[in-house]
Amino acid sequence: MRGVVQFSKQYGPWEFFQEPEFYLSSRRKRKVTVRDLGADGIIAHTYDKESIEEILSSGTPAVICGIEKTLNNVVNVVADNAEIGKTGAEYLLRLGFRQFAYCGLKGFLWSDQRGESFSEAITRAGFESHVWQQYNAKTKYSHQKVQALMTEWLKSLPKPITIMACNDDHARDVIEACKIVGFAIPQEIAILGVDNDELVCDLCHCPLSSIAIGVENAGYDAAMALDGMMKGKKMHKQTIVIRPLYVVRRQSTDILATDDAEVVDAVRFIYQHSNEIISVQEVADAVGSSRRTLERRFDRVLGHSVYEEIECCHVAQIARMLVETDMPVSQIALSLGHRNAANISRYFRRRKGVTPLLYRKRYRISSRTKSL
Repeated sequence: MRGVVQFSKQYGPWEFFQEPEFYLSSRRKRKVTVRDLGADGIIAHTYDKESIEEILSSGTPAVICGIEKTLNNVVNVVADNAEIGKTGAEYLLRLGFRQFAYCGLKGFLWSDQRGESFSEAITRAGFESHVWQQYNAKTKYSHQKVQALMTEWLKSLPKPITIMACNDDHARDVIEACKIVGFAIPQEIAILGVDNDELVCDLCHCPLSSIAIGVENAGYDAAMALDGMMKGKKMHKQTIVIRPLYVVRRQSTDILATDDAEVVDAVRFIYQHSNEIISVQEVADAVGSSRRTLERRFDRVLGHSVYEEIECCHVAQIARMLVETDMPVSQIALSLGHRNAANISRYFRRRKGVTPLLYRKRYRISSRTKSL
């Protein structure tokens, strides 16, 4: 919605009609139909087949989000759930845990896809993933019943363990269940959500780590596509994809699953210096270890090198600055200790697969330009 509003401010203004919240709607009143609205265009987030059929039959230019199968004659907004699940697995694997779980919502395709991708990535790394689907979408459970089922599942899991939830709201439920049972977060159970909804993440009694995804960018692109359709232009892009951006680390995963104090201190030092270039030797000196000994410990505990940890953390910082600021790439490079933009481009592309400029173009709204 923020992305749609941003587009309207730049190229509108548009007049919006938003369906009233359920508590403001009277069941006695006739349902407002698409034709009743007389709208020039529609952006819908719905799983309801009847609503989708109504939109399609009206002939009104439309963008539809949340559908399981892409449709013709509308622009579809879909999430890259496979990549989201993989991103979560890769992040949690780097924490050194050996036991993993996924907590999803049964009956929702996006949740199933994230869970399947997460489990596949964990399996490829040589570990087992415990999967629990909270309930079927059509099953009406009370909050107390769901909470009781979740606490029993949490009790059955080996500890310590890390859990990826399908989204932030569900991760918050996991955190609350851990509080009821008395499991320490993140010492016994580390938890990762999806969406990086800052209000939800910070409302948790243990602030929630979460995968930031490009939903605001998708909203902007959806509005741009709808604007063209309402003006009679041919659709050049029928599918808008929401991709993961980076992981925002908060208290719920602020731990390494190891008793090796030197590795813990080294990783903490790396995170504290993610906004500058540091060497492996500097990390070793900071924790009072030789470079060779520290490398052996990283390989044994985390399964990757010290340099790889430095690079991963530093690239994540670059990605956040590209999305969250308007700083030129050259200025970002200098602020992070790189000599020039070419150097940061090679460094960034090696891990992300795209240049910083292309990454910003894809994921930052202010970098978009409209073809007039």
